[in-house]
Amino acid sequence: MTYMIKEEKVLIKINIRNITYYRNLNYDINGKELLVDIKDLNPSSKVRVTATCELCGNEKELLYCKYIMNKNRNGKGFYSCFKCKNIEKEKTCIKKYGVKSYSMTDEFRTTESEKWKGIQKGAEKSKKTLMERYGVDSYFKTDIMRERNREWMSSDEFKEKSRVVMLEKYGVESYAKTDEFKKRISDNKTTIVEKIRKTFMEKYGKDWISQVDEIKEKVKRTLEKNGNRMTDEELSRWKVFRREVRNITSRNKKKLFENWDGYDYYDGEFIKGNFSYCSKNRMYPSIDHKISLFYGFENNMNPEEIGTIDNLCITKRYINSIKGKLIEEMFNL
Repeated sequence: MTYMIKEEKVLIKINIRNITYYRNLNYDINGKELLVDIKDLNPSSKVRVTATCELCGNEKELLYCKYIMNKNRNGKGFYSCFKCKNIEKEKTCIKKYGVKSYSMTDEFRTTESEKWKGIQKGAEKSKKTLMERYGVDSYFKTDIMRERNREWMSSDEFKEKSRVVMLEKYGVESYAKTDEFKKRISDNKTTIVEKIRKTFMEKYGKDWISQVDEIKEKVKRTLEKNGNRMTDEELSRWKVFRREVRNITSRNKKKLFENWDGYDYYDGEFIKGNFSYCSKNRMYPSIDHKISLFYGFENNMNPEEIGTIDNLCITKRYINSIKGKLIEEMFNL
């Protein structure tokens, strides 16, 4: 097995969980620390190593277990950094099909062409049947389908899949954050605003959504139903819970930073020097609750459990924001 790691040997701490593993590899263990060859490290080891991206050559310090996870992901067999995800995909397609994308292959074009011919033949017949049965020319326009789509797009699964796709394709979590989208909006801002105002005037007699009581109430009910907004009763209990957790967290803050080794809890990057940034900077170190406040509130947990120092960690502000309501076990960076 090839290792793209800068260090040839690393110093590890011996404990009850790993002593048998290294004895079985014929290491002579006489103390609390041991110098181990990289190739002999336990795949679950938390020791820090310097990995080199095999696509761009960039180096990054991370946990050895994270290096192994990256290398074994989808059976690729090599380590690559976050910035090289698209290059990695292209490399796989070139190896398998000889082109950068499957959509460029003759097989794909032939298959899609045959599919399209079949779709065209059945399109008119399908529209006629739908008009007779539902009064619309597409099943996706029916009330049943609209409700299903609304429920699906409000689900955590959809939001997570959307986030992953956006990161892979554009490098950001939302298309609205891309330069392409911002340019389209900027170039057509006046036209878009006028079209929206015209639609609202025709439908509601108001020129903006914030002026329509019916819409505001519907949005409120939908958010409450999907768990994205608390009811008035829940909001009062939430404020009390949040205040208690913050008070407990504040008491543990000093000790947390005194014991901190300077590394980001989630991605392993050294960020102790990031205090030089503005506190609103996305890279600024911030305190995160591994079990989130919202999760604790929803599951009737004691505020002491959420604010305890064992549930606190330090990470960059933007990672804290991405994690949001999730608990540590559900969060994959």
